[in-house]
Amino acid sequence: MKTQTQSYIYAIGAVFLWSTVASVFKLSLNYIDIWQLLLVSSLTATLCLLSILVYQNKLILLRQLKPKDCFRLLVLGILNPFLYYVILFKAYDLLPAQIAQSLNYTWAITLMFLSIPILKHKVTSYDIAATLVCYAGIVVICMGGDSFPTGQLSMLGISLAIGSTIIWALYWLYKAKDKVDPMLGLFLSFLFSLPFIMLSCYLFSDIPNWNNNGILGGVYVGLFEMGI
Repeated sequence: MKTQTQSYIYAIGAVFLWSTVASVFKLSLNYIDIWQLLLVSSLTATLCLLSILVYQNKLILLRQLKPKDCFRLLVLGILNPFLYYVILFKAYDLLPAQIAQSLNYTWAITLMFLSIPILKHKVTSYDIAATLVCYAGIVVICMGGDSFPTGQLSMLGISLAIGSTIIWALYWLYKAKDKVDPMLGLFLSFLFSLPFIMLSCYLFSDIPNWNNNGILGGVYVGLFEMGI
């Protein structure tokens, strides 16, 4: 199978899995808070990625890592999953699921513009025109059936949803320049972020009750939004 065809299949698969998690976010946040959801989902994703590495026999690549590689992956781990999902989960906590997901999906536009200074990519007039159409749609969504910006939606939630796109785009743009094996790098970013997530959960929330109904949702998010 051609590499381009494979990339399309993986991209469509990712979109299919991501399209299911907006509802799971909202349902889970009815039972646990954003910090507990982040802890459960990140821990699940870390174990998922570790299992994949073991299956692919890639743990041996740890020997090739240098201290600067580990430091870079630590910084990337603070961006994603730590900061990104704290902001994203809060946005979902404040907005209807379909609105938060629509706003969050504008990360593709943010990535395009940030790729200009970071990866030296070029954009065309068609890209600019398409972007204007997309952001016009955001304005309509933000109105929430009223006059912007006095609609019924949370402006803080809107700001967080759009702001999360910057962190997500920055993470993947700098990830594109990383020479570490992608699977190993993703696993280590999640692993390095866990202490920050655990400390934040301890300070701002509490250790989740593992019998809570929201735990299953957190596991689902860890597997299908973050891991697989």
